[in-house]
Amino acid sequence: MDLAKFVLAVSISLILTLFFTDVITLIYKAPKLDYDKCNDIVYSTSACSNLITQQCGTYSYGMDYNAYYDCKDEAMDSAEYTKCIDDAGKERKNCMENEANKLVNYGIISFWIYAILGTIFILTGLLIIQFRGIGSGLILGGVSLILFSGIISLFVQLSSIMSSVSSLMGGDEGNTGVNWVQVSRILVSFIILIILIVIGYFKVDRKEDLE
Repeated sequence: MDLAKFVLAVSISLILTLFFTDVITLIYKAPKLDYDKCNDIVYSTSACSNLITQQCGTYSYGMDYNAYYDCKDEAMDSAEYTKCIDDAGKERKNCMENEANKLVNYGIISFWIYAILGTIFILTGLLIIQFRGIGSGLILGGVSLILFSGIISLFVQLSSIMSSVSSLMGGDEGNTGVNWVQVSRILVSFIILIILIVIGYFKVDRKEDLE
């Protein structure tokens, strides 16, 4: 393969990868994880607090301070209150696991999307390998997509950690609207990809066939 075909193949593979990763991430967005609601299960255990209120009432001015807090300590040591707190902890744990599973499922589905697309482009490139510049570009693009699917697990782990930290620090839920910068990048990369394929066919691959 001469230099022109090599440059064409690499260019097609890079733009192809950029285009489809942008399209997939725009259409199939990563889930927004809400760990705050899980933490609130423990921090706002109103049901457990009601057990204390039912037994000891609500403290107000004029009440016997020592008697009230002795009653409260006794209520908190009760089996019913302990079970209530334990149940809240288990519910929080299940909530955290469900949030984490959202990201795990996203990673699995994304992996298969990229892997299937990559395989399709590799097979397509092999079918038109007589146009070496374009065919090689599709093969390289397919390989790049498959390699990209391999780092999905790392992305999932990092996103899970960042979402947890952001949630604990009171971060916002992010922008769920249309990312117009990404849309523009998709359009530009699609146009460049078409131009590369057309020019590659008429100026590189077809020219060599005619010669």
